[in-house]
Amino acid sequence: MDKVMAQLEGLVAHYEELQEMRDYVDYNGCYMEYLATRLDDDNYSICGKCTNCLGQKYFSDEVPDEATNLAQQYLRQKH
Repeated sequence: MDKVMAQLEGLVAHYEELQEMRDYVDYNGCYMEYLATRLDDDNYSICGKCTNCLGQKYFSDEVPDEATNLAQQYLRQKH
């Protein structure tokens, strides 16, 4: 039972880390502000350099049809 609980705690920790990454990526403000806040650092300033400060996207929202088709083929082969 202890082994199962340890595995469960490990999974929860990984889920929490993944959620932190999602929160960071989805954050609409300055990334430096986000990191400083998460690290309890009150001595930060808006960087003016990150993609959010510059109003740019880090990743494109568009996925080419060819990439979608290849991903679907791959998933069909593995599952």
